[in-house]
Amino acid sequence: FDVEHLYSIDTVGSVATGWVRRGAIAASEFPNRPLIIGPDASGSFVDVQVSSIHTLRIPSETACAGRSAALAIRPHKALQLQKGMVILDASWLGKSGRVVSNELTATVAMFGATISEMQSVAVHIRSACYLARIVQMEDDMSYYQHNGLADRPKHAMVRLVLDAGVQVYSYPGMPIVVRDGRSIVFAGRITTTQL
Repeated sequence: FDVEHLYSIDTVGSVATGWVRRGAIAASEFPNRPLIIGPDASGSFVDVQVSSIHTLRIPSETACAGRSAALAIRPHKALQLQKGMVILDASWLGKSGRVVSNELTATVAMFGATISEMQSVAVHIRSACYLARIVQMEDDMSYYQHNGLADRPKHAMVRLVLDAGVQVYSYPGMPIVVRDGRSIVFAGRITTTQL
């Protein structure tokens, strides 16, 4: 579940709204599937209890993949909730290259903008935006040679480091968009994540 907005309601407590990307989320009558929320600035996750679910403004027992939902949540420890966090099954963390990191490597398609190493950019991951620095860029010439476009390098491998105090949950294949000021610099997918 990708957290897009957070609200604090007097009668309910913390409410997270967003999209269920994969699987299903049920209210916490099922303690055999522990859920966690995070990452916070330190990169850690906290156990969370989902007390109720609303989909399309109607109370629901579950929220399935592809649907937007509002979850009334109760973290088990104090946690600074923020946009861009994820709520997921505790068993998913660390599987299939899924990590919490402040460093990302992506294969991207360039949009004609001039960029350089050590340039600061805004990185859009899911519904959140983070500041980052480009620390390494390499043209992916194999793509051009394979497609007969050796004279027009448009794809590159880019390594980004997010600003201090920012940790993001990521996995290979996750889409990102990077912009500099008002224009899109490049878009692509994460290829590797570093711990």
